[in-house]
Amino acid sequence: MFVSKVYPECTTQDCNEKKDKEVESNKVKARIITGLMYRHWNEWRDDKISHLFMMDVASGDAVDLTLGLKSDVPPIALGSD
Repeated sequence: MFVSKVYPECTTQDCNEKKDKEVESNKVKARIITGLMYRHWNEWRDDKISHLFMMDVASGDAVDLTLGLKSDVPPIALGSD
């Protein structure tokens, strides 16, 4: 089990990688804040949210157990990885 940040509208790793490249290559670095939780302590929040995954160690395949969820898992920062 592990937690990883993903774009909530993406259902594959390829989609997440494509969106990361689009954000990185975009010359505009301004932010439009639409929610209250835009920064938590020393970390800016972006369009990604934390999802819970389960990985098969033998095959390396990972399954998003919280696919479709539009909120973070765990819901709050617990202070460590």
